[in-house]
Amino acid sequence: MCEELVDDTTAVITQRNKFYVGDTLDVLPPSGVPFEIKCESLTTDEGMPVESAPHPMQRLTMKCNAPVPSGSVIRKKRD
Repeated sequence: MCEELVDDTTAVITQRNKFYVGDTLDVLPPSGVPFEIKCESLTTDEGMPVESAPHPMQRLTMKCNAPVPSGSVIRKKRD
């Protein structure tokens, strides 16, 4: 879930299921049409870059290719 949009391509998120840098993700905004983003990088609260989000309820900063509205549900794209 997107907690906060820091800038046009950076969001603070709390994740529940594992995903990786490079994954395509679905964004379900509080209002409007769902859309896709690509996770370009992940950083922990301590500022350490990570390649995946393996811990439920982990708070991360995600760089992506489009703005993600606060309150959006973000899920891994299904094949």
